Amino acid sequence: MQRCIGLGVQRLSIIVPALDEAGCIGASLARLQAARGRGHELIVVDGGSGDGTPEQCDGLVDQLLRAGRGRSLAHTIETLNPLLRGWINYFQLTQSKSVLEELDGWMRRRLRCLLWRQWKRPRTRARQLRALGLDAERAWTSAYNGHGPWWNAGASHLNQVLPAAYFTRLGLVSLLRAQQRLQCVR
Repeated sequence: MQRCIGLGVQRLSIIVPALDEAGCIGASLARLQAARGRGHELIVVDGGSGDGTPEQCDGLVDQLLRAGRGRSLAHTIETLNPLLRGWINYFQLTQSKSVLEELDGWMRRRLRCLLWRQWKRPRTRARQLRALGLDAERAWTSAYNGHGPWWNAGASHLNQVLPAAYFTRLGLVSLLRAQQRLQCVR
């Protein structure tokens, strides 16, 4: 079964039931996130809240990505993966392939944006793009284009040197692939 699912064995899964807990779910999740060890996953099960509880949980991803500034991309992905596994365990019965593809694409774009910000200076950006395989002229043009990190994260030059396969090699969990593996078990 583990081979079909493709998920590693977790030491501990923390399941948090939530119904209209927007006022305190953020602080609770932050404490649980800080207290849990490596490899543990945090699963929030929302019972149909109407007060913004799911949005509070979504904000946790943004917090994790903001905290990734100054850390290696591998460490950020390692921190993010248990949360993504928890999401897909909750949404495993969804039939919306396009929504999962969109979320996967958004997650990769956020990670590209994180890298672009970490590189800071145009000269560093040009050097990094060259190291990743972009030709010198295009690397220079891309690094000095004057656009912001989010624009560059979606631009063709970063998609070329940091494709989806790059993040898969680093171990980023694909929501779509994990959901398909979970459905193959059923």
